[in-house]
Amino acid sequence: MIRTLWGAALWTAALGTTAAPLHAGALFPETEQRAAFGAELRAALIADPAPILEALNPSPVSYAEDIAEDLARLDAERAALYAPHLPRLGAQDGAVTIAFLTGPDCNDCALAETELTALLERLGLAATRIDTGDDAAAAMMARLTLDALPAYVLPDMMIRGHVPDFVLERYLTE
Repeated sequence: MIRTLWGAALWTAALGTTAAPLHAGALFPETEQRAAFGAELRAALIADPAPILEALNPSPVSYAEDIAEDLARLDAERAALYAPHLPRLGAQDGAVTIAFLTGPDCNDCALAETELTALLERLGLAATRIDTGDDAAAAMMARLTLDALPAYVLPDMMIRGHVPDFVLERYLTE
């Protein structure tokens, strides 16, 4: 019984899934049962503190595999993303450092394009503009696992959705 209650208590504490804090009085309103539960819980914690230590110090989540997969997708699509025949935004003679994906049903795309164009002109850089209304471009977007427009693709990262120009500036100038 203690393992079940202990697991539920840890789960609740870790996830905060109850409206009110979990305490022995909520489980056992009678004093004798509450005292017995407290003693059993204390003994269990002394015997094996690992669950508390794990709850207080969770293992870090590693995204290395996800990052490697994203970089591989970017490498596979690099020629299509930065192709010289694509329309350009920003400084027409600037180095192409970003691909901007837009679409016909995108509410934020016009504002994002205006901000990106001004930023690129100020920095002397350029971007390719890819309209995902085209079947081939939409398929590329799917291969890149991009699911929101506008999308920005830099050589080493993908950004989903409109972001402020000062954020893009930081990425473009680092």
